[in-house]
Amino acid sequence: MSHISAQTNNGLVFWLSGNKSLKDASGQNVKIQGNPLHRATDPLGNEGKAYVFDYSAKNPTHFLKTDLDISPKQYPELTITLWIKPSNTNSRAEVIVQGETKEGRGLGIAYKDNTPCWAAHMGKNDDLKEGRVTAQWHFLAVIYHQAAEKAWLVVNDEVFSGRTAIRPTSSSDNTLTIGKFEGQISDLRVYNRMLTLDELNELAGKPIKATAADFSFKIRRDFKKERKEKELRQLDSLPLRIVYVKELAVYDTTEGKNIVTYLHKGDTLRLLRRTSEYGIFEYANHQVGRNSLNTLIKKTYPSGQSSLSAFFTHGLQNGVDYTSWRFWVVILLLGLGLFFLYKYFVRIDAYLIYKGQHRKVESARKGDTEPLQAPIVTYLRRIFPIQRFRRWTFLIGFVAAATLFLGALIDGSELEWFINGGFTLFPGEDYHGFTYFLWAMTMGVMLLFFLMIVESFVSAGLVWGFIRIIFITVINVLLMIVALFAAIAVLLIVVAVIAFLFFGSALKSSLNQNYRCNKCGNIIPDGGRCPYCG
Repeated sequence: MSHISAQTNNGLVFWLSGNKSLKDASGQNVKIQGNPLHRATDPLGNEGKAYVFDYSAKNPTHFLKTDLDISPKQYPELTITLWIKPSNTNSRAEVIVQGETKEGRGLGIAYKDNTPCWAAHMGKNDDLKEGRVTAQWHFLAVIYHQAAEKAWLVVNDEVFSGRTAIRPTSSSDNTLTIGKFEGQISDLRVYNRMLTLDELNELAGKPIKATAADFSFKIRRDFKKERKEKELRQLDSLPLRIVYVKELAVYDTTEGKNIVTYLHKGDTLRLLRRTSEYGIFEYANHQVGRNSLNTLIKKTYPSGQSSLSAFFTHGLQNGVDYTSWRFWVVILLLGLGLFFLYKYFVRIDAYLIYKGQHRKVESARKGDTEPLQAPIVTYLRRIFPIQRFRRWTFLIGFVAAATLFLGALIDGSELEWFINGGFTLFPGEDYHGFTYFLWAMTMGVMLLFFLMIVESFVSAGLVWGFIRIIFITVINVLLMIVALFAAIAVLLIVVAVIAFLFFGSALKSSLNQNYRCNKCGNIIPDGGRCPYCG
């Protein structure tokens, strides 16, 4: 720890080296606020090189706060190393934390199977809890790789790893808090890169029981980023654009804060130049305006693209306006149509099957003898059409809607990655817990759809079977849309009712306060007169 090579010091963005003035020794001049309780001896016996913290309910200000931003947006790769000696091993604590919550990067003490362990923060995922906490000096290291969505926790000479789910940035990510625990810290370092195993061995002062393969990773494809890059290339190559939405705001080109005018659906603009955030464009009468790149991509389409194609590439991409009554009227009408389709489905389906079988009979009468059927076809005709539950094909749209709803509710970013190219026929290496759920549900939809195709051809023949497939597919698309937005409507209603009950009870309790009479001291209700002294 006292003889660290220059290579190991490369990439330092913060370093509490134990200097007398409590300053960042990395050369980055990170500002530090607060003070530890006092100094102590570090693991090598150097007096005054360790910092003593006594953070508790009685001492809520005994910690350090810096302006160091360790969010993934600032540092996609990050390594934190330190020596630590807890004095209280029986309580949860935050040793290092990004921002104000555990949804960022950091390190703390948590319980695993009723045993205090070191915990690396993994964002929305559960902490990576490994290694027992004892009142001895420990070497710890936390390594993050945002693109691979992976983190490693080094406890003394052991290495553990897990998956992260950390947002690139948030409003509270620009601070680093140190020392919200009881104990000592020495040689705290923060790097803007992944340290190698040799560098970790050098900082730990002894070999770590691991190999380079233990720190291997696979970068997960970022389909969202790839799509954005593709859209930007299209924007550059096809600068002449047509407004798709009802109104498009045009901002001034100086600061981009004031709206100059509005363009309307069908108006034309030409992109002149752009930055990474916004684009400058020319519109009617050679006037120049500005708007964000995201708005220009989503709300305009290239000149020459058909309006039907623009509907699928832009209309659906712009999302849904839940506040529009017209939208909910359309959903209601779709639901009404779906009700009648459900009610008369058996009759319509029986007619399609009858027409297919009647066509076979007519062909036989004309002398077009049907070729010998394979045993598998004979067997399938005993199964299909399924008589016990004739409307089973409705499960296709229902399961698809449930997959989208639960996916958006539990982990929207994972659902977006899965839909935009993450799905594979067999689970890949970059699949995780929730991804397996999405994969299983999707495979269920595909299996149901395949069975519907088999049933259609077996029961109704080639021509009428194909018509039946189209008919059932349309029904399930409608069912998926109606069921999805019905679930969203129910969720919104439940949230509104809970909010109403909560705020209603709070308002009622605030209005029904009792007061003490100033004359006789008796308790009287709010707004009432004292029955004893008037």
